[in-house]
Amino acid sequence: MIKSSILPALVVVISAVIYYSDNPIISHLTSALVIIASALIIRHKTNFKS
Repeated sequence: MIKSSILPALVVVISAVIYYSDNPIISHLTSALVIIASALIIRHKTNFKS
């Protein structure tokens, strides 16, 4: 329950970091984290439905 509310907030924060970051390495790392986080959210939602 706690994770499901924290993850979307993390995605927003990480997206902001990507947007304002001038360092391409940081941008790639944070975008990878966004992909992982969104995959976890989708996985959590599908598990919750079933």
